[in-house]
Amino acid sequence: MLLLTDQHKRSNSYLKQAYETPSVRAHLVNSTVVSIYGDYSGAAGEAVHGAGCCLAYNRSMYVSGRQLTHDYELGSNYGEMLAIAFGVKLLAELLEQLTLEEAALPKSAVVYSDCHAIMKLMSRPSFTNAYYEEARAAIIAECEQLKEKYPTIQVEVKYIGKHKKGNPLHRLAHNAARKAIGKG
Repeated sequence: MLLLTDQHKRSNSYLKQAYETPSVRAHLVNSTVVSIYGDYSGAAGEAVHGAGCCLAYNRSMYVSGRQLTHDYELGSNYGEMLAIAFGVKLLAELLEQLTLEEAALPKSAVVYSDCHAIMKLMSRPSFTNAYYEEARAAIIAECEQLKEKYPTIQVEVKYIGKHKKGNPLHRLAHNAARKAIGKG
């Protein structure tokens, strides 16, 4: 996982842009809420798919990407759901690395997705396609593992909506997903 901090402000254009955009800066400087931007990269007919995430917390950004293991096209909504699970997993890893005192832990985490159907997918009682159920189960499992170690942190998933346009934090997640599949 790549750490981008205040020290990197001049050398990283996305970090600089994040600080210069008031609505985005609010996510970056927040010490009580971790903002997680997740994105999926892949397309019909491609054998390689990837997930990327950018975590913004307490004046630092953490960026990572990975290839997804499915070898056939299950759709971008499926990939976006796996990117959310990846983001929650990264949060748990980050918190372990930081070894924060209880008082310094964030109170919540918000995972932003650019999948317009994400809220519907997360709230559906059942699916006709089992792989959507598996993806939602992966998200739930990562949230439960996080909750076991850090019971005070609440996780929420949101559609990024208009907040996506020009958002450098989302762009970092997008770029990490592309890089994970060799296109970035």
